[in-house]
Amino acid sequence: MNTPVYNSLTGIQHDFLPKFLPEDMECLDACLTVAFTKAKLEANRVIEDYEGFEWEDLLNENYQKYRENKDFLEKYKRRLELVNEAEAFRDRLDVFGKLKLMNYLSLLGERTIYDYRSFSWGKYHGEDIQVYRENKEFFLKYLARVREISIETRSKENNDIIQKHTNNLRACMDEKNCNAPFIPPVRQDLFSTQPHNKFNSEANRKELDTLQSELNSMVGLNIVKDRIASLVSEIAIRKEREAHGLPIGDRSYHMVFTGNSGTGKTVVARIVAQMFYALGLTRSNTFVEATRSDLVAGYVGHTAIKTNKVVDRALGGVLFIDEAYALYGEGNDFGAEAINTLLKRMEDDRGDLIVIMAGYEHEMSGLLSSNQGLESRFNRKIHFEDYSISEMVQILKRTITVNGYSLSGCVNNNLLDILLTSATKRQEKFSNGRGVRNLFEKIVENQEKRIYNSGDLKSVSKSELQTISLDDVMSVLD
Repeated sequence: MNTPVYNSLTGIQHDFLPKFLPEDMECLDACLTVAFTKAKLEANRVIEDYEGFEWEDLLNENYQKYRENKDFLEKYKRRLELVNEAEAFRDRLDVFGKLKLMNYLSLLGERTIYDYRSFSWGKYHGEDIQVYRENKEFFLKYLARVREISIETRSKENNDIIQKHTNNLRACMDEKNCNAPFIPPVRQDLFSTQPHNKFNSEANRKELDTLQSELNSMVGLNIVKDRIASLVSEIAIRKEREAHGLPIGDRSYHMVFTGNSGTGKTVVARIVAQMFYALGLTRSNTFVEATRSDLVAGYVGHTAIKTNKVVDRALGGVLFIDEAYALYGEGNDFGAEAINTLLKRMEDDRGDLIVIMAGYEHEMSGLLSSNQGLESRFNRKIHFEDYSISEMVQILKRTITVNGYSLSGCVNNNLLDILLTSATKRQEKFSNGRGVRNLFEKIVENQEKRIYNSGDLKSVSKSELQTISLDDVMSVLD
């Protein structure tokens, strides 16, 4: 067993001395069972409260309230995941591990009540009666809920002992105690929605190896591959330090991919997003692609709503914005509103969102320099060089093979080299891999015309359907 949760409850490196002890050590397992039951019941009831919630209506009416409710729900879902994970290995823990776990679960069960310790009841009663009533109703409902759970779960034998234990916890409850004993990452608190995928699992390592092989199999992009390899090693080592309780600085993984069209920016971004998930940097393998049209609206106030919806879809994973330089406009252009909304969400959802922007090098430099917030947050830049003629030959041959075709013996690398050199000279913007794909489609179109015009299709063999002849290739030059 090697997970951050398990490691944080074993050994002496984290919170060795428990905060409080049960009065009777013989009831430790019973107390732990009660604590698990309370924590799960509490989380499940909160999650159930949101079933059928009108998220779209709230988003359009009051975005701030929408975010608060969304964050609240996500925190409880994350809490339930942690509780279920801890329960899976409770029997493997020693006495001190069980004590630390029980203290954590007990704090968890009282946390919402404790959060209201500083709520300004009098202030809101005088200024905003609606806010006062909503919070008061929730608080009273929660108190009744905790009491009901306590009655349902406590046995007569352990009731007094558990009550003493809970009273001790309430007396000394503070932020530091509420953050323990789970492994303390950079900015994770009790309600954290930080990533919890485990890099150390064998399945994740295999997935990472597969993704690395997929990246390495791409033609060219040697500088890009080196940068991604360095990024992977950086994240992996930081995860290991985190698992051992060593300090790790806060780092941003937002990135800018620059380069001309067809250089593989989108494909690499998809692979990187999957790598982030396999490494445990993100909590899901979500990959959302967006362009200016997805983020910018034509009316005042609508752009923020549109941008926020896209960001919400990407939470927990990676948001990829292609041709991001198109957001940079002048005058009353709403692109600036999209940028400012995005920057705010990157700050509000820091740790739960990674943004990758892509576009032409010169235009992307203009976008970043236009906004200090963008320039400071996107400090990782990877440039994608244009493919050489020989690399495009490799891409064309691979595309032909992958699609179930084969070249006749008359078509060699020299001929393909001439073909691609001619094509790039005739087209000012050949668009690299995308241009190769278009060239392949023209070659196949020539092959299909040739076969169709040759006579009876019933007599055509499988080999003929697969073979690309010299004429098929040369016709592209006409």
